[in-house]
Amino acid sequence: MTVTPRRYLAQSGEGFTIEALSLFIHLLKLKKMKRYYFRIYQGSDFEDGDTVWTDANSEQEARSNIESDYWGINRLDLLRVR
Repeated sequence: MTVTPRRYLAQSGEGFTIEALSLFIHLLKLKKMKRYYFRIYQGSDFEDGDTVWTDANSEQEARSNIESDYWGINRLDLLRVR
């Protein structure tokens, strides 16, 4: 079922409020987001990395999210996008 502003507001029983419209816009943004999986290498461990993921709208945004969440990153390899 496709979510539209009118259908969402009808189901929620709310009027056209700023909060309801901003929630709908947030839901639309989440629908467009993809999950990016990376292999992250930190510190002096150059051979054995960890797999991490983040939700983002672009690869650049995903890399930025990972770089802000982890410190001492030596290398960040994109594994897959879903």
